[in-house]
Amino acid sequence: FYIEPSLSLGQIFAKMTSRERALEGFSAMRVWDTEANNGVMLYFLVAERKFEIIADRGVNRLVDQSFWNEISRAISQQFSERAFTRGVIEAIQKISEVLQKHFPPRLGDRNELADEVQIV
Repeated sequence: FYIEPSLSLGQIFAKMTSRERALEGFSAMRVWDTEANNGVMLYFLVAERKFEIIADRGVNRLVDQSFWNEISRAISQQFSERAFTRGVIEAIQKISEVLQKHFPPRLGDRNELADEVQIV
């Protein structure tokens, strides 16, 4: 979960998109660095009221784009109703369910990524 208040002036002049910035954050946080390549990051660019969902290749091999579209629609709907917390929690729950389905916990598993919200 990655929250950024706004892009820097340099990023704005370079016409960086929220997707490009989310991919940078995905890399910087090393979300791609899991054994099963199953990391997922929610990125929120507050000033532009945009969000991105970035999933690693292990997840994308198993989860259809329609799932991510559904999550995006649900977040957008909740945000339009100013239900920000509910939108985020519901998205995390749905993503967790699909990850547990495709990557069920195994004996000896450990959390490979930090759970803390990153505010840049």
